Amino acid sequence: MKLKGVLDFSLGNFLCLRGYARMGDLYDISEPDPSFQRDRHSQQALSQSRLD
Repeated sequence: MKLKGVLDFSLGNFLCLRGYARMGDLYDISEPDPSFQRDRHSQQALSQSRLD
């Protein structure tokens, strides 16, 4: 993988590589964090109950 950007301290003083990438490249390497992701079906039910 080729990275382009600037090293900078951001997001609570974390060292970050700030730059750009194609969305397809990000999609290919991204993995969801199961501890952070909401269950899709329960979220849909909650959203529907708010609309009713």
